[in-house]
Amino acid sequence: MSEGTLQGVLSALKNSSRLQHWDKPPKEFGPDNPENSSYNRNGLKDVGDLSKINFSRGFSFGINDNNDGDDDRDDNNEKCKPEETWTSTTPDIVRLEETQEVYEPAGSDALYIARRAREQYQLELQLQEFAIENECRQKAKERSKARHDAYISKLQEIHKQSEKEWTLLILRRDEKLAREEDQLRKRHQETEQAVTQCKNEYNQYIAQRSSELVDACERAQRQEAEEANMRRLHLNNLQNSYTNFVSHVSQMRELYKEVDGGESLDTETESLLNQTVTQVEDLLNNSHTSTTTQEQFDKAQATLQQGFISIKEITQALSIKKEEKVKLEQEKAAQEANKAKALQQQQQQLQQQQQQQQQQQQQQQTVQSEGIEDQTLDQTGTGVEPPRDNLARFIDLREKVQPFLNAKDTLARGREMKLRQLAKPASQLSVTDQFINRNILQHILSTLAGREVERDKGSISDPSELLYVKNLMASNIVKQGTSLNRATTAVYSWLLVNLSLAHPDMVSLFLYNLYSECLGLISVLPDRSQPHSLEYLHQELGRRDQEGEGAFSTRNGNCAYVYGLVLALFSKKKGAPEQAPVRGWELLAKILSSPPIPCVTCEIILNFLKAFGHTLQETYGKQFVKMMMYLSRVYLPQHEQMKEGAGAPSFVMLQTLVRDFESGRKLQQDPIIDRYKN
Repeated sequence: MSEGTLQGVLSALKNSSRLQHWDKPPKEFGPDNPENSSYNRNGLKDVGDLSKINFSRGFSFGINDNNDGDDDRDDNNEKCKPEETWTSTTPDIVRLEETQEVYEPAGSDALYIARRAREQYQLELQLQEFAIENECRQKAKERSKARHDAYISKLQEIHKQSEKEWTLLILRRDEKLAREEDQLRKRHQETEQAVTQCKNEYNQYIAQRSSELVDACERAQRQEAEEANMRRLHLNNLQNSYTNFVSHVSQMRELYKEVDGGESLDTETESLLNQTVTQVEDLLNNSHTSTTTQEQFDKAQATLQQGFISIKEITQALSIKKEEKVKLEQEKAAQEANKAKALQQQQQQLQQQQQQQQQQQQQQQTVQSEGIEDQTLDQTGTGVEPPRDNLARFIDLREKVQPFLNAKDTLARGREMKLRQLAKPASQLSVTDQFINRNILQHILSTLAGREVERDKGSISDPSELLYVKNLMASNIVKQGTSLNRATTAVYSWLLVNLSLAHPDMVSLFLYNLYSECLGLISVLPDRSQPHSLEYLHQELGRRDQEGEGAFSTRNGNCAYVYGLVLALFSKKKGAPEQAPVRGWELLAKILSSPPIPCVTCEIILNFLKAFGHTLQETYGKQFVKMMMYLSRVYLPQHEQMKEGAGAPSFVMLQTLVRDFESGRKLQQDPIIDRYKN
């Protein structure tokens, strides 16, 4: 292939719209170089396919004799043309159709042959041209293939280099991540150490502050105890002074009656004494509050001292008048002594005779009354008639509290929890701080009065709600009061007594819940006409499933102690809704007139006497002594079988209590009653 033909091919490749960038290196895709641009088209894939190559208008693989295209031919095509030696003009190659006949002029065979030779020569020239073009095309393919191979090898080198760089980058990244992980681990360890140190410091701080707070609380408690002791001391002094003052006033009134014969003092003196008594009584009644100050105690003492001075002056004046009156009476008596001397002797004789007759009559009456009392004691064992049927009383009591028991069914939806919150203070009393208990009492009284005591807890707005809350409080008092702690029993008994003063129906609710817990208190005894087992008797008296004899006996004793303590506190209150001594005496009379039940009877008698025996002794006197004698000499010896089983300790303790009473003739009052009597 000639150099001109190759230059023409290269020029055609450069001028092609598809292959104009075939010899340029690739560039990265971007906004200025999209993927489908002509620059990124790989023209090498079109090598060998001339149909996809756009040639310029001046390029031709053959000889074109058309003179009209001389101006448009390319210079490179001129170089590829063969040199013509024998003529300057070349005939055009004419293709004849099959149906076309060659013009053969007559008589010109030589010319015809020359033409044919010329055509043959031109064909050979064209074939040579085609061969040269094929050679140029083959060389172009080889060069393109060489450049493509170089391009591919370069790409492979770039790929290998990129893989090396990528591997190195991965290694560096892993090393960096490992270093960062180590740093994070170290920071985490340091953070944990810092947190642990902070926790230790915080715990030390909390312990220190707690010890300081405990010390402060102990100091405050000691100070409060000292203040309470001082207040109690001042209160005792004031109480003693008040008692002496009342005693002096009484003596003064008696002296006034003896001297003047009147029933009352003058208005001014009476007003002064009443004012003093009222002031001191108000202070004594409010002494349970911590607001009573030393100044008030001193003022009350000063008032009493002024009263003492006034009483002393009046008493001295009355004593002088009394002495004068006595002297006058003595003078009158001396004047009449001589006149009455004879008559006096006669009267003395008559008086002696009358005294002898009166003594004889008194002796006869004493014998008759003792016989009647002994007969009654033999019949009942207690000196009083047995009370009416206790089962009927229990039924009446249940009918009385039935509206309270049914109140829960009439509550509005969602109110039960609110009402339980309102009744909750009834189970939150303190066994050490009576001031807290009095605040709780006022809180409960305000709640029962329908006032809202605490915000967001509401108040009692319906009669059925009031009935439900009262029953709930009574149930809580019985549940808390029958615990093993006697201090807890006392404080809840105090709460019931004070609530009953304002709400007498609380007594019926308390008795119903207490009797339901311990049927032995109301002496609802099973039928004893036929023999029954001990287990059957206990079940009839309310023994629960899987409850041992010891637990059952202890529960009955606790209920008896609560009942006795409540009656003892009622006996200390004026205007109490219950006749405490009558209730207690009826209970003992009914128990002692019925056959005993092991594990129950002795436990009830023992704990009831511990709580209420002193009050019964002070009330009934001689009859109580006879009842104790009957208990010691008749009842207990006749029922020695109660020594067996879980009731043995209570039987022995009851015997000891009765023997101590026989030796000292007096039961001591439980000290806890004096603490909660106000």
